[in-house]
Amino acid sequence: MFLLFTEHFPTATSAIYELASRHKPTLQSILAVAAQHADMVAGRNPIRALVHLSKCLPEIQSALSSVQINEGHIAAVYCLTRLYFARRERIAARNHLHGLFLMLESYQQRPLDGVPLSPISPVSLPGTGTKSPRPPSPLLMFLWRIAIQMDLALGNRGQDLVFPSPAPNQDRFHRAWVSRIASPEATEWALAEFALDDLHHHTLSLQKQAYKIRTAKYYIPEVDEARIAKEVDKLWGMHHDWKAREIVRSAARQETLWRAKHPTTTAEDHLEFRFLQYGPPLRFQNEFFVRMLLYHTERIIQIELILKPKLTGPSPRRVRAAIEVCRIIAGVQDMSQGQGGIGQYFQGLNNAGIVFDPNQYPKGIHSGAFIWLEI
Repeated sequence: MFLLFTEHFPTATSAIYELASRHKPTLQSILAVAAQHADMVAGRNPIRALVHLSKCLPEIQSALSSVQINEGHIAAVYCLTRLYFARRERIAARNHLHGLFLMLESYQQRPLDGVPLSPISPVSLPGTGTKSPRPPSPLLMFLWRIAIQMDLALGNRGQDLVFPSPAPNQDRFHRAWVSRIASPEATEWALAEFALDDLHHHTLSLQKQAYKIRTAKYYIPEVDEARIAKEVDKLWGMHHDWKAREIVRSAARQETLWRAKHPTTTAEDHLEFRFLQYGPPLRFQNEFFVRMLLYHTERIIQIELILKPKLTGPSPRRVRAAIEVCRIIAGVQDMSQGQGGIGQYFQGLNNAGIVFDPNQYPKGIHSGAFIWLEI
């Protein structure tokens, strides 16, 4: 559960373990999640998780009552959010995530021990809209970023978002703390992943807002649709800006060169390997980059659905994005070798699947250019 950013932060796991060794709530919450997972895999009732919960919840409640919150408590509440998410108790998971958000705000507002509040230059915690007298630690920021991902996971499953969408142009702020715990290259990749999550959060937020606007009693199409379209234009700007990042463009160029040296084989071009009639799978050397690429391409489908929410008659752009998602997933090495891994690509396949109108594309059509390579 803390391994989402291990590619960027290889020391994150040891930092969490060190935190758990000093804070009982963190340790017990991690054990609760581990017990829950083990029991689910074994087909047992998750009773052991409840035992660990009984040991951490009172301490968290005591810390909240006395407003004596530390990073161990914050990490523990994140674990509880994960626990209830795994149990598919999404309302309970969201309630814990909301509590986590309030804890982050409270912790950032409290001054350091023995240090009075400074009237000068308070630090803004991205995504909360609050001013903070406490400079955020790398661990706190790590917890905040994985909480954003949990917010997206719950938001995609029907829950209202908890966190405000992060403010744009936060690279300078994030680089200051990420560079303390990651290499220069890993720092740039972390910023690129944060930007993708932020784009997703803004997109999902607008998607929910647009639905409320269109179903409101006083909905005026001529006025409200123009407002929605203006916000959609901002999303396309964020989408384009991500592709313009140098670390992303460099990776794309490397993949183009690698693909030229490793062309599709005759066997791979066989119909059984194709996605409908769209050609062979798209192979990539860097599968971490593939996941980010898929994430970015999915947003095309999602953003277009905000402007034109009807599933029938999808635009050519939406269809090309869906085709690209499917061809990339078909080319993932673990998938082609029958080693599973479908879980992490489920959302991408789901987004692609809603695009193909069976009345318009009963057997598929030729897709044309691979749109990612147009950058």
